[in-house]
Amino acid sequence: MKKAFTLLGFILCTSLLVAQSQYDYYDDSAVAGGADNAFNGLVIEVLIVIGAFAFIFLGGVFYKIYYGLNPGAKPENKAQIAKDEKHRSEKQLISKTIPVAIDLGLTVKWCNINFGVTKTPNNVGGYYYWGETHYYNPEKYDLKTSSFRDIGDISGNIQYDIVTKTWDNGWRIPTKCELQELIEKCKWTKTVRGYDVKGPSGNSIFIPFTGFFSYKCSPFEWIRQDEGNYWSSTPKQELQETINQSAYSLIFGGRYIEPIIHERVGHDAIMIRPVKS
Repeated sequence: MKKAFTLLGFILCTSLLVAQSQYDYYDDSAVAGGADNAFNGLVIEVLIVIGAFAFIFLGGVFYKIYYGLNPGAKPENKAQIAKDEKHRSEKQLISKTIPVAIDLGLTVKWCNINFGVTKTPNNVGGYYYWGETHYYNPEKYDLKTSSFRDIGDISGNIQYDIVTKTWDNGWRIPTKCELQELIEKCKWTKTVRGYDVKGPSGNSIFIPFTGFFSYKCSPFEWIRQDEGNYWSSTPKQELQETINQSAYSLIFGGRYIEPIIHERVGHDAIMIRPVKS
């Protein structure tokens, strides 16, 4: 508002100087009717400036009334609101990366998030190979580095359970039986992005569709984005197979009408939803 008055004052002074020079010119006796024209022009200039001042004054009154009734509409308040919203979003994003044990009323508590979730918006977690305790980029993973060994169930085994090795407080990969219990004793409700899973206790967790990386010659390819794929810690053991080349996993969505437990080769990269006792 002060800047507007300053600018208007500058324009007024300039206009008056121009009007005065015109008045002096027209006031010359050689110019017929010059004095009257000059005086009229000067009056008009003054009236215009007075009108402008009145307009700004009334605008200032309206500004105070409007923003007094709507303080949130003030530019400075809008900026603060935007800043607060950004801060709230960042806090919410951080909270979504903190593992919380949800009691669904089952034999174990389930984590509220997938393993490997980061602060990146819409991140659903990392893709991991069975029995590996380090993250490998699926698009650059070399199968030659893999070694399938008879290591048995890996849940809670710090040598092969990446959750146990990375997180404290008893978090681990769920067993096949624990995944089966999640299917059989909970109500699964499909949404656009995954499933809401409600346990006997009334509490719920959300498990998103994630797709998976599968080795198709080379490199690994991300497929079945409309499916959810989650490791169990339990290997599949059959005599005709090379030792523990595959393990059981939870699969839902996509081709599957209902969630099921299915075997999967260990060099597929899929998600993990941790549990704890």
